[in-house]
Amino acid sequence: MIPEVKPVYCHDIANRPPVRRIHPGETLTVELPDSDGLGPDLQSLPDSLFEQGSSKLGNPVYGPIAIEGALPGDALRVHFLRIAPNRRIARTLLAPDHGFLPDALLPDTPAGKPAHMYLWDVHKGKARLTNPLGDKPVVIPTAPFLGCIATASLDHPPISSLLVSDHGGNIDHPDLTEDSALWLPVSHPGGMLYLGDMHAAQGHGELAGGGLEISGSATIQVELCKAQNLKVPRYQTPSGRASLGVGTNFETATRSAVADMTVWISEAGWNLYDANMLVNQICEIRPGGLAKEYAVVSCFIADRQLPTSSRGTTDRSDPEEK
Repeated sequence: MIPEVKPVYCHDIANRPPVRRIHPGETLTVELPDSDGLGPDLQSLPDSLFEQGSSKLGNPVYGPIAIEGALPGDALRVHFLRIAPNRRIARTLLAPDHGFLPDALLPDTPAGKPAHMYLWDVHKGKARLTNPLGDKPVVIPTAPFLGCIATASLDHPPISSLLVSDHGGNIDHPDLTEDSALWLPVSHPGGMLYLGDMHAAQGHGELAGGGLEISGSATIQVELCKAQNLKVPRYQTPSGRASLGVGTNFETATRSAVADMTVWISEAGWNLYDANMLVNQICEIRPGGLAKEYAVVSCFIADRQLPTSSRGTTDRSDPEEK
């Protein structure tokens, strides 16, 4: 492994000189600030670590990481081995015009939705709200994942790490926890992989405008899958698989996800229309991040729902033979 160079964080997804190079099959661990650039002590990381010279531009990502031998048309299979928060305090912002709760539904607060930074105590698989606005306890299970992961696309200018493309980005999908794997398209030599935006937990859609934002370390293994020509990202969990669609709204993202899942199933030899009918009757539509500018939606199928003849369709995305 070639040592990383500084700065190692940035706020966009672009084809730039890599901060680290690895070989296919290698495992690496990276340290990640939270979405506000704060580290384990809740202090901002030094500005010198950031490509744009500031930790305060929002949603910093680590990268790019170049994978030796990756070429346009290939895919990277990113296996999430461990996602470990390194502090006990997670943060979620409540603010006007932030998230999906309209002020009109809050008749008891004539001044509108208050500005409040919720703080969560994250410990032993649970997150407890330490500063609720009411007197009822709020405790939820944790399920850490990375909200932002992408390869560099052909788009110019670069994609902000707050946005998404068909190469990933700020997808905010809570299915991508430990022991899941994500396939990302490659459009540049090396793939140029970015990752960041750790959440201790989050519901589907990130409807509050944020999850339980936290810093930590991520351990991943990156495999190279040759000549895949993926149109959108795909992922596998211990219980099923999904195609990940992005679009300017929920409908266009859903259409993209369903279309790709239909193609994925048809790769096992199914008639395309039969595959589409199967997908439509057994799939689950699971939102990732939803925002004014974009929507992220996955078309998920549980392995138990798939006919045996279709369960081998992930073979196409198996790693390159060594």
